[in-house]
Amino acid sequence: PSHLDLLRAADGAAADAAHDALHAGGDGGRWPPDAEHPGDHDFWTERLPPAPDWPDAPCAFLRTGAAVPGIGPVDFWARSAAARGWPVRTLADGEDVTAALAEVIAALPG
Repeated sequence: PSHLDLLRAADGAAADAAHDALHAGGDGGRWPPDAEHPGDHDFWTERLPPAPDWPDAPCAFLRTGAAVPGIGPVDFWARSAAARGWPVRTLADGEDVTAALAEVIAALPG
């Protein structure tokens, strides 16, 4: 994913605003020249490398809807997983967890 993809997963409206600013013309698509990191189109759209400690293994996200203290909003993590191309499944009330987990495992590549 790119910086813009990650922002879109966290906050779609903010990503749209950033995209619009990048295409506004004039200096609307650039940060000040003395900024620590460039803020132009290349920065926002470059493909980010995978984390060096990330296993070479397929991933999926099973959203149970249960809040877990300290991890932030579950919606963010589901959108982040989808932005990375992972299968995302939301568990319906009363649905069998084992069956839903088997479904996301079956959706994994390989």
